[in-house]
Amino acid sequence: MNRNYIISLEYINFNSYSASKYWQGFFAAKNLQDSAISKKAYLILQDYFSDMKNFFMLSCVLYFYEHKIQSKYTERVVKKHQDSIKYFLENGLLRKAEGEICEQFAKYKEGLIKFPVELLQISFNADDFLRFLEMYLDLILWRINGPCFLINSASRVAIYPHDEGGFGVISFEENNQLGFDLLNFAEQSGEFNSYRVKNN
Repeated sequence: MNRNYIISLEYINFNSYSASKYWQGFFAAKNLQDSAISKKAYLILQDYFSDMKNFFMLSCVLYFYEHKIQSKYTERVVKKHQDSIKYFLENGLLRKAEGEICEQFAKYKEGLIKFPVELLQISFNADDFLRFLEMYLDLILWRINGPCFLINSASRVAIYPHDEGGFGVISFEENNQLGFDLLNFAEQSGEFNSYRVKNN
């Protein structure tokens, strides 16, 4: 049977991912103090899907050089990823939070405008996904913000980094069991809890 591989962004609610029409849930780290938990979370995806080259990344991720909360912990995390930050700023997957893009992003966060989808960009370089998402998860509460989705058109899912050290799942169609199976798989690792929409 032929499948429709067209992806429509109308299924993603950029103001609240959990309010997306077919949001399925997320998995979260049991121990956020585990310095390797971000990498372990990505490896859950890699182990489940086998080949991340079937995904592409759709994102608009901003890097904030300063944050109102400064601590030895945040300084240590930033230092851990300083090479990655430099690399992704240079290749454009990470963008400086400044100028017009920052102004538009601020208006979106304040609910003044819908997310400006023209700011989104696409990456097909699966070799960068692990490094980028490990950095994203570690810095999500401190220096990094913005939508980031791994999308598999054949599987009809969008997967996004969650601020509790794991990933959430949005389906592009009703009755898609794949996302729920992924959440079950993550929970079976023993290092993550999964939270699903009711009745699933």
